[in-house]
Amino acid sequence: MKTLLLALLVWTATASPSLSKAAAQPPQSRTVTLDVKDGDVRDVLQSLKTQCGIRNMIVDKDVGGVAATFKFRDVPCETAFRVVFRTFGLASQPPVNAVLQVSAR
Repeated sequence: MKTLLLALLVWTATASPSLSKAAAQPPQSRTVTLDVKDGDVRDVLQSLKTQCGIRNMIVDKDVGGVAATFKFRDVPCETAFRVVFRTFGLASQPPVNAVLQVSAR
């Protein structure tokens, strides 16, 4: 039984290094790479959501129709969100029940 568990642990660690690395990477240390010219606010938010591993995000119906240009390379998620929110004039509430709410200021 011990041999089977050890083999499973070794296989998990070596079978997919990128998967185990992503799973071990806490959300606070994730980074964003974004190269967008005249990107719509909703598209930019969707990209940040995906890259930062946010599962649930509600975007207010009043958010939209604004475009901006961003070029980020390995920027921490918190910094990227702060810059995007400031640029688009957005605000967010602290996540409640794992849901990030985004609204216009």
